Amino acid sequence: DRQELLARTRTQIRRQRFQERLRDNYERSLAMALTDSLTGLYNRRYLTAHMAALIERMGESGKPLAILMFDIDFFKQINDTHGHAVGDEVLVELSRRVVHNVRSVDTVARLGGEEFIVVMPDTEEPVASTVAERLRANVAKDPFRVRGCDDEALEITISVGAAMFEPGRDSVDSVIKKADDALYEAKRSGRNKTVGWTETGFTTLGAGAARAPRALSCAMAASTSSTSSTSRSSASAASRARPTASCSSRTTSIRQAPPAASAPRRISSAASPNGRPRGCVSQM
Repeated sequence: DRQELLARTRTQIRRQRFQERLRDNYERSLAMALTDSLTGLYNRRYLTAHMAALIERMGESGKPLAILMFDIDFFKQINDTHGHAVGDEVLVELSRRVVHNVRSVDTVARLGGEEFIVVMPDTEEPVASTVAERLRANVAKDPFRVRGCDDEALEITISVGAAMFEPGRDSVDSVIKKADDALYEAKRSGRNKTVGWTETGFTTLGAGAARAPRALSCAMAASTSSTSSTSRSSASAASRARPTASCSSRTTSIRQAPPAASAPRRISSAASPNGRPRGCVSQM
């Protein structure tokens, strides 16, 4: 009868809603296990499993695989000077910029603290070198307005290490170690630098101009950003330039002066006879 039909319908609706809640809880738990809660990037647990499968596939197909490892220069100074809340905002903004500078097929993960990694399958070595240096330059170009212009804007730089996976010779740990060694060399030799790993040593792919730490007003930071935009495209700079309204806050530089910048160079192809960094990368 009608009452029985209504009762059964209500029972089915309750059951459907319960199943949907179970599915949502499962997906949420899975996301928490595989992603970093602060930045939304993949975490080390996911990276390890993903790279193992990816390296096996690249080894069978002979396709190249590039690894970029980078971290924020003087990040401890940010936390000590401005507090951990500001440090967290810097990590989130850096993650956003990195994701917008790589392809959708690239894997970006946070290893922990201020250290990140980008895994680039099917990528030729010259392409990986270009992406690594472009990423470093883009981060250094525009100050991080972590809490709006009314608070503080920080000049952030990163150091990048690049390495190629060599089929038949490298494992997950060994290729990550090569990228980590290149990153350490970039930090040791001055920071704000991109360094590539090769069989014969390290190659500097690019470096920021040597500059002593300095404090800038918000207006100066906005003007600097507009100037860099103008140099890229003078014809349309006026329409793209940022406003330079005055602000009461200041921009705190966290750079140290690195040694004189080297001209950008590619990683030696001898380091990866069978490999090549991944294909084209989407622009911001």
